[in-house]
Amino acid sequence: MPGMSTHTVYINMTKCHENIKVYTVAMDGGDSLGTSETPGERNIPNNLLNLWASGSFSTTEACLEYHFMRHSGELGISNIVSYVNSAQSFRSNLSGASSSHVSGKLKNVTRWEKMESM
Repeated sequence: MPGMSTHTVYINMTKCHENIKVYTVAMDGGDSLGTSETPGERNIPNNLLNLWASGSFSTTEACLEYHFMRHSGELGISNIVSYVNSAQSFRSNLSGASSSHVSGKLKNVTRWEKMESM
């Protein structure tokens, strides 16, 4: 419609499920005609969530959120979706990676690591 525009604001997603508020502002030229607030939610896409496992956590989401919070800083990643994509990329290219057994609640867990080249 003439005189109408839509703007999308990108905000990093840091959890598998987030309740959000969508704010709408209607303007005519420089004058505000009204605002509204609508509750909503956003979720990590299932195809990405299904790449993860629950491990020793009660849910897949809890495991993913824990590992995201633990490793995202060292990887320079601030979005949980980017974190899963990065993990999948790593998993699909283990060339040059070393493995070690991880002892814990679950059996047969392997940690893969790649040393960064200088």
